[in-house]
Amino acid sequence: MDAQVNTTVNPRGQYFEAGAVVLNRKTMTAYSGLSERAHKEAALLWQKATGYDLVLFDTNDFDQHRLHHTSHLLFIGTGTYLTFLPLIITESFPIKGYALVAPDLIIESDRKRVLDRLLSDGLTLIELASEQVFNFVTHAAEIPLEGNQHALLLSTTAFTSLKPNQVEQLKQFVVDIQHVDLSTLELLGGGSVVSIINQLF
Repeated sequence: MDAQVNTTVNPRGQYFEAGAVVLNRKTMTAYSGLSERAHKEAALLWQKATGYDLVLFDTNDFDQHRLHHTSHLLFIGTGTYLTFLPLIITESFPIKGYALVAPDLIIESDRKRVLDRLLSDGLTLIELASEQVFNFVTHAAEIPLEGNQHALLLSTTAFTSLKPNQVEQLKQFVVDIQHVDLSTLELLGGGSVVSIINQLF
């Protein structure tokens, strides 16, 4: 969002933070759960500026509060890379990817619409329980390797919360899954893998 857009919406308390949107760069689709950090007016201005097709929806956590970041319940992998890296598509680049998603955190009236859109984007859905989200599974980072391959980086907390069938599903899309102990950061800072990597760029 550029400075002109910011000055247009911020005086009215309207924001659209980076973590509030999850991008599928290959299909130019943006998913965003509305919250105090993702206001509809600001989101529509962002859509106009970027040309992305915007999918807005509402969320609820265990306490019936909106999740402030969409990246808490959704991660799109294979081909999107990290949100701050450019995407280069070649003929050999994989067409389809996957989505780690927690359907129960999307309000019921919006759930089918969001899941159907993910599927129409050509994504394989790996559904997560709400508890797995709060173990930082969606705070992942997909790292590009040589030969259009990818590795997935998770915290140990996130990795150990994955079920065996979910790990097998992920291995259809990434050549390696690495994890590192970030329990202190997760306990005291509220972030995980992607929070650390974002600070490097």
